[in-house]
Amino acid sequence: MFAFRHHGKDYYQYPEQLGMPMFRVAELSKYNIWISRGLTTSQLTELVDVADKLLYDGLGQGKNAAKIGAIFTELREREKKAVPVDIWYNYLACAYVREDESEKSFNEQIQREKASIFKDAANDADSFFFLLPELKTLTQRSSILPTAWRSILQESMIQQNRHKELLEILKP
Repeated sequence: MFAFRHHGKDYYQYPEQLGMPMFRVAELSKYNIWISRGLTTSQLTELVDVADKLLYDGLGQGKNAAKIGAIFTELREREKKAVPVDIWYNYLACAYVREDESEKSFNEQIQREKASIFKDAANDADSFFFLLPELKTLTQRSSILPTAWRSILQESMIQQNRHKELLEILKP
């Protein structure tokens, strides 16, 4: 079903999730997990890699046990904090099919392009972005305005910078 036209390309959505191919439902489920955890895959990998290195170096050495405890605390607390907006852009990109995209297979390149388009649309305060029903569901708001999105984006950036600082502190 036609959803919108952006930069000369048509985008389509499924009338209801039941009509969506299984591979796309699986991708959306994956993004839902990351949204609920409040982490991107790379952020989780970074934290696990630091914990792994700390364990390898030994729990009795320095403050390694305390640092591993801090990593577990961070993993527990992230679900209560701002979701990295890149996850949302990817979720939206997966929910819509572009006219030059196959409905039957997942294309990483097109996924990245669509996520980039959603990111640009949000940054440009393009009205179609703020009318997407999936965005309203993700943000748990009946409507979202560019000013509210800037607030969400700002909180996301604060959390991403905090994540980088935490990694620097925790690295052995």
